[in-house]
Amino acid sequence: MSFPPPPFQGSSFNQDSPPSYSSKRSSRVRPESGYSDTLGYSNSPETSLPIPPPVSTPTYGAQASTAPLTPTNHSVRRRAPSPHRAVGVSDEDYDPLAKPNGGHGYAKRGSGWLRCIRSPLLFLVLVVIALVAFFLYGGVPHSSEATSEASPVPPHVDETQIHIKELETKLSKALKELRSLQKEKDGKIKEVAQLKQVLDKQNSVIRDLENSKKEAEGRANLFQQQGTGASGSLEIKAQSGTKGEENGAAAPPSSEDTQNVENIVDLEKESKQSSTGKTDVPGSGGYDPKHSVVKPKALNTPVRRLSMLPSSSVWCTGEKKADRICQFRNLCWNPGENQWFIAKTNHTVQAGVPMNRYVEGLMELGSVEQHPYFTWNYYEVDPYDPRWRNVEVRYEEMKHFLFLRLHPRNIMHNLHDDALPMYHHLKQWVGGGTLGDLPFDLDNHRLVMMDRFEHTDSTRPLDYLSNHKLLFMKEISKDPNVYTCFRDAVVGVSRLTTWYQYGFRIPQGPIPGKVVNGLHVREVANWYVRRLGLPLSDDELHEYDHAPFKGVVPEVPKRDVATELGPYWEKGAKDILQVADDYVPPLVDLLPANGTMGLEHIWDEQETLEEFEVPVNQATFQKISEDDSLDPELCDIIVIMSRKKNRIILNEDELAKHLEKEFPPYKAVFVRNEDHSFEEQIRFMRRSRVVIGMHGSIMAMIMFCRRGTIVIEMFPYAVPWHNYTPYHTLANLPGMNLLYYAWENKWENNTVAYPNNPKQTGGLMHLSEKERQEVMSSKTVPVHLCCTDPYWLYRIYQDTIVHLEEMADIVRDGIIDSRLWAYRRKLYHERHAAATLGSMTADLYRAKSIMPPPVAGVRCLNGTTRGWGDLWAEWESPWTHADIDGYAVLIIYSKTVRKEYGVQKFQGGKPGFTRMSIKTGIIAGTEVVFWVRSMKGYYHGEYSKGKCKV
Repeated sequence: MSFPPPPFQGSSFNQDSPPSYSSKRSSRVRPESGYSDTLGYSNSPETSLPIPPPVSTPTYGAQASTAPLTPTNHSVRRRAPSPHRAVGVSDEDYDPLAKPNGGHGYAKRGSGWLRCIRSPLLFLVLVVIALVAFFLYGGVPHSSEATSEASPVPPHVDETQIHIKELETKLSKALKELRSLQKEKDGKIKEVAQLKQVLDKQNSVIRDLENSKKEAEGRANLFQQQGTGASGSLEIKAQSGTKGEENGAAAPPSSEDTQNVENIVDLEKESKQSSTGKTDVPGSGGYDPKHSVVKPKALNTPVRRLSMLPSSSVWCTGEKKADRICQFRNLCWNPGENQWFIAKTNHTVQAGVPMNRYVEGLMELGSVEQHPYFTWNYYEVDPYDPRWRNVEVRYEEMKHFLFLRLHPRNIMHNLHDDALPMYHHLKQWVGGGTLGDLPFDLDNHRLVMMDRFEHTDSTRPLDYLSNHKLLFMKEISKDPNVYTCFRDAVVGVSRLTTWYQYGFRIPQGPIPGKVVNGLHVREVANWYVRRLGLPLSDDELHEYDHAPFKGVVPEVPKRDVATELGPYWEKGAKDILQVADDYVPPLVDLLPANGTMGLEHIWDEQETLEEFEVPVNQATFQKISEDDSLDPELCDIIVIMSRKKNRIILNEDELAKHLEKEFPPYKAVFVRNEDHSFEEQIRFMRRSRVVIGMHGSIMAMIMFCRRGTIVIEMFPYAVPWHNYTPYHTLANLPGMNLLYYAWENKWENNTVAYPNNPKQTGGLMHLSEKERQEVMSSKTVPVHLCCTDPYWLYRIYQDTIVHLEEMADIVRDGIIDSRLWAYRRKLYHERHAAATLGSMTADLYRAKSIMPPPVAGVRCLNGTTRGWGDLWAEWESPWTHADIDGYAVLIIYSKTVRKEYGVQKFQGGKPGFTRMSIKTGIIAGTEVVFWVRSMKGYYHGEYSKGKCKV
């Protein structure tokens, strides 16, 4: 058994002599506390003497001694006999405090004590007692860190309980300090956030000033170029991809083109990088630079607590769900439930809202018809309910237009489904703007995307429809406890320009029974061109864009009916006109039985031009086909719509070289969605003479091409072009005037398929072996619905090697056809220059038919040659100068006999009047009531009443 070294204090320890037992025992002194341990060692700082412990039963509770154990009361405290004391030594003889000669108290009577220790039996008994005490009382208790004023802890108190209390106290203090630090940290974070907001606002102001400076410099440079007569100063010099440049496919840009790129492209990219989100390029061709694109304004409406939601109302137009558009006052969004609702009160108006809207849905949010994804409805809440009181609301007072997108990452869908319909929708609902420049105001509305998508590169066209930042659902759904209410909201979108359906219910193709006016598409395309500051062709400008036509149109003199009638007018009998003795009005025949109401056909310029015979002799044909003056102006490149991920043209570099060789001086240019922005693609389309591309969404950009541009759409092996015609339909809309051609790969060895792809991109591994073989051996894709047919996906995602000679032949035929078309158009314009005031634009924009007003000035005629029972009458031509086909005259002979007669326009009589003669067979002198109306094609106008005697 070993002991720790003895202390140097309070003992006569001699380093040169062996230590005594008493010195070893004194080493157990603990100077920190003032009570003795279980083995009887005092830990008082005043002494190192061993104090015998009690052997009687421990006393707890109130009987326990609480007096502090200090050197001043050691002699007062009564101690029980110690088992460590030698046998035969009485309490009186034992004096633990006696220190003769400065030594321990055991030195005086140490012989008895030492005899006990030297006895092996007694020593063993002492060890057993110590071990029992150790296990009974949980070991030797350690001293607490209490001060000298703390009450002494009895030796029997459990050490574990003491430490638990101490740890709980320390933990409580630590938690308080941690909470305090957390509050301090939160306060600092809020201060930093506030400072960051202030800094962002300051940076935004600085960026605006820098952008304004750059824009002003850009305008000055552009106007200087325009003033110096730089042709095509707003166009971009075409450059091919890296491979094309290495092979000499594109010439280096000129210094003029380099300057244009610096002033337009770089300015646009800098504007985009500074979060303007839009292009600010001054206009040309009649466009006012003050209406150029400005920085979009972000959503910064504060959240406020409303005691009660404002009362809502809704007004809807349209009989069918697909045609319905609704305007709301106070339409709200609940982000916690992902639902739209109104606050219904007795003041609420719900006009045009069907009763069965919860069964069929109120309306469709997008321009794609009959798709359940677009079906939408709103719900009602009681604003007086306590659960809807004192709510946090972001209240938007600006007018908002809400709609749903189908495929935000696809430029075809963004143009056809979203941008084109929304343009005409805003033109109808917003108003304002300026003549020729802006069809509607851009500052007083914002667009809201009601889908889960955010902004993408393909969403770029929508940025131009408002000067305010597009609003996405994610922005108003961040806090589930904050509602967003729109004071003025228009839900839905126009379908005026949608021409194609995607095959959700029937195989894809043009919308049945619908003919879209291509001029409505051209209007939107030209508007984007104006916004980019690019010049328009003469046939793309409006009449008010032509300065020579302002104020020089000759006036038509007003008609004087009384003067024109002259001697035929009887004074005092203005309802009866006496004609010359030898005059007989033309006889009228009955109309055919099917001459009833119908639909007016939309004018097609191509049909009009085909009425004129074009010389077909070889000399004239050769002259026309070689006349490059008939080509569209400013068109000097061949654009190849290239793809990087799938449907790749494997030999596109060879194709570009071959076309440049066959058709100089045109240069081939690769245009890709991955490499070129929306604005850059428009610029390339404006310069394109020929556009070639594989079937895909980027082909929708042909809507920005000039009239007479050749469009060649390519299809992979086994994909029949006539089943997939969105771009064929677009190119052939009346007024678009694009020459469309389709090319199918008929060479199976010139195609590369990917059956191991994921099934969304043409893979077949999800099919059985038999099904895979059937698909891979198919020679054509069968007719199918959208959008998971394995035959369609497998074939459309093939890569293709284009047959160079076949493509060159199509381009060659297209150039000849476009020149023949331009020749016909020029010939038509020359023959009708007087009627159109010499304007090519008038040939395009002038309506072929004007619906006439009701017939006016019906009066009776009389003359010596009028037979018995004959009805003579006349009436004035339409005051609107509408070009009509004729008139219909209805006579009711009886309840069962009705006859309608046809009258040609300007038939007999004076110019500007139409006369008729009908042999009614009615008894002479009988007054007959009849009705006259105008006819134009299948359109029959409103009846006008007449009453004459036969």
